Amino acid sequence: MLRQLFYSLIYLTEPIGFIWFLLCVGALIFARKKQWLASIYCIVIAGIISIIGSTPLPGKLIEMLEKQYLRQDPFDVPVCDAVVSLGGSVQASKYDAHNLDLLYSCDRISMAVELVKRGRAKNLVIGGSGYQFKGVLIVEPDMVKQWLTDWKLVDVPIYSLGATDNTHDEALRVANLAKTNGWQQILVVTSAYHMPRTAATFKKAGLNIVCVPCDFQTSLSIETPVSYTLVPRYQGFVKLSIFIHEIFGMATYKIHGWM
Repeated sequence: MLRQLFYSLIYLTEPIGFIWFLLCVGALIFARKKQWLASIYCIVIAGIISIIGSTPLPGKLIEMLEKQYLRQDPFDVPVCDAVVSLGGSVQASKYDAHNLDLLYSCDRISMAVELVKRGRAKNLVIGGSGYQFKGVLIVEPDMVKQWLTDWKLVDVPIYSLGATDNTHDEALRVANLAKTNGWQQILVVTSAYHMPRTAATFKKAGLNIVCVPCDFQTSLSIETPVSYTLVPRYQGFVKLSIFIHEIFGMATYKIHGWM
């Protein structure tokens, strides 16, 4: 009990927890002043924050996306002509090794490399974005390719898709590579929550793919108990943001006819 109270006090120092605490205090103050409408507003907003930040609901929403292409053994896949690691795994950094900052989704790269090392793919394709910095074009897939080459992590040809804006662009460039090189079947690696949109987009581009999801965000893969907390935390908001991004992304892709 004391331990739970201690952690609750720590969580109150986080922005979400502190805002929730202020809303609770505000609700009491307004109630004492009999300003009922203001008190109700504070209670409703604090309740919404609690549902998002204190319950498993956001994780359950992401699980709906993650479980669609779940594999009990991610390496039990056929040998394919290539494996594609979608972008979103790195960003440029002046003072890090190879000028790369590995992001939370860098599982995409490690999974693709592991598939190559296990003999599941004959070529490795790296996706990602690019941007201008002080007049210089920064192409993240090129940087990843250089990093993997320098470390000699794989002994197969590595292709960079160049600077792309989104998953649709990546799918089109992979389709061109497949046509040029005569690839018949391709492994596609991306975050599990992003796989439904990715799979539909790559299939729309005419590719024969095998999906290998990674970078799971929920207890579907990560062995942590589902828990409730008194003070809301930021993780629920991160998961809800991911879910909303994917839902709107799929709607946008459907409108454009990309999936």
